[in-house]
Amino acid sequence: MSPFHLLRLPSKELTKVLRYMVPIARFGFSLLSNKAKRLIINLQEFSHFVSIEVQNRIRLKLSRLHFIIGGPDGLVNIVYIYIHSRTVNAKWSLPGMSTRQWIDHFMELTNSHRIFKLSIDAKNPEIDMKDLHRALTGLRVSRFFLNGFYLPDIQLFGSLPTVDSMLFGLHLTQTTNYQRIMLQNHIQFTDLRRDGARADLNSLLASNASSIQFPNMILSDAQLNLFLKHWIAGSNQRLDFLKILKIRNVTVDDEEVIFKGIDRQPAVDRGDHYYLHTRGVQPKSPRKFDITSSEGVPATIYLDEPNINVFSMLVWNL
Repeated sequence: MSPFHLLRLPSKELTKVLRYMVPIARFGFSLLSNKAKRLIINLQEFSHFVSIEVQNRIRLKLSRLHFIIGGPDGLVNIVYIYIHSRTVNAKWSLPGMSTRQWIDHFMELTNSHRIFKLSIDAKNPEIDMKDLHRALTGLRVSRFFLNGFYLPDIQLFGSLPTVDSMLFGLHLTQTTNYQRIMLQNHIQFTDLRRDGARADLNSLLASNASSIQFPNMILSDAQLNLFLKHWIAGSNQRLDFLKILKIRNVTVDDEEVIFKGIDRQPAVDRGDHYYLHTRGVQPKSPRKFDITSSEGVPATIYLDEPNINVFSMLVWNL
């Protein structure tokens, strides 16, 4: 006989009771035993989107249910956010429950196979980043944002092999492992750092991402010409979209340098304005040209007004 009286109810009645529970109570019930956890999983009441945010503390987010780990009292603070930002707070103490075990419990309850969003902004030197990395190893991540001063090496998280979309924040420092991160097969790779990430042509050519955005990357017109020639010859075969916002008075107005030795034609109006807008390219860019790879794949190059310094490339993998 179960020591938990609620579990002694007939199945249909128990299910009704569980559905009437508020999310905090339902989650707490799932921690009672494996049987209780299975009952909550079968309800399918929790969102499939599990997110993790790391700033001063580690916060696990399950829709409007937030778990804050690593408080000074050693307890897990649970916050349920009602409509109009009203909240209900609770605290739990489960000795021996590691960060990874909390994450795994969330994933089981939601029947999720990946973390929807992982955001690490390393502002707190007291958080053990290496321990956090171990807790994340093996997890599939859809969107990953990495920022902060207190990272021993961006390679620690940047090389996670199961990340679809990666965004680097402004305050990351450069490391010698940067190109290794570029080699990962990301769906999207974005670097916001003001130093241009010190990325060079070789780093760009090494990337296997399908979407690459460097809002502060610095390339000369001659380097852009070399990149396009490499792409035509077969490099960056997964590339779908490239956008570079150049700074430091480097302009992209010299079409003769950018397209030197490259056959270019006035761009064909393909009419897919929504496709362009979702990638930040203005369909009415004043200068746009089509080029074709050696395998017959067309791409459109967008050059905005010289004082804007925008270079964009959209590959039409139709």
